[in-house]
Amino acid sequence: MAREIYGHRHPGSMRGDAGTPEIIGWFEQEKKKGEPYIRILSMLEGLLSENGTEAGLMSALREKAEGGDPDAQFAIGLATQYGVGAMMSYDEAIEWYSRAMSQDHPLALHKMGVRYMLGSDVPMSGKKAIKLFKRASDLGLAEASKEIAWMYSTGTGVTYSEPEAFRWTLKAAEQGDAEAQADVGY
Repeated sequence: MAREIYGHRHPGSMRGDAGTPEIIGWFEQEKKKGEPYIRILSMLEGLLSENGTEAGLMSALREKAEGGDPDAQFAIGLATQYGVGAMMSYDEAIEWYSRAMSQDHPLALHKMGVRYMLGSDVPMSGKKAIKLFKRASDLGLAEASKEIAWMYSTGTGVTYSEPEAFRWTLKAAEQGDAEAQADVGY
């Protein structure tokens, strides 16, 4: 929820084993959240295995992204947002997230929803944020359901509503989120 939304945790702080590329370390830490994190981690590990180096991984990842792969587009967006294996560029990150978002990639929808909710490099818009979060939630992303619950519980970008906050927390619980399950006694 809100304490987690500030663009996820910084990938640079999520390095795995010594020598593991930072972007792989980040997805390794996030895989406990399930799909699509596991799917992207598997893709990254495969690209690293095929290309041998972090530079080779990033080159192959960019090629996949430019070819239209939404998981690769999201991963390049993350890399450019944080400068992990790529030059840091918020504008380029938004471009890659937008490409993935146009293909209904749930993590990209969530990431852009966070940006609109906070006004991070885009105009602040609770209306746009909630629309993106709802689409990501419809695609099964519990994190997005939790963001909506948080927005309603705090009145951030929407009208404060405890019943709506509970409804969205319950949906996150039904989507398998352990924190939401504990919150609703699931």
